[in-house]
Amino acid sequence: MVLVGNINDVSARWYKPENLSEEYKIDNLFVRITYSLTDKKYNCGFGGYKPIIIIHKIERMKKWEKLFYCQYSH
Repeated sequence: MVLVGNINDVSARWYKPENLSEEYKIDNLFVRITYSLTDKKYNCGFGGYKPIIIIHKIERMKKWEKLFYCQYSH
């Protein structure tokens, strides 16, 4: 599952990526993505059905970007 947005933001949403490569399947990894929403849903169990996305571009955030992101988001 991928959280799009900040975990402290009520507008953040959980999605199931259809094509997330193994190198990005790391807990608490900050990345910047470009994606499109599909019309499919994924049943994750406790959280109910989540929209499935297709990732077109993904890149890790640099350390200073993460610090700014966390500070700016609060």
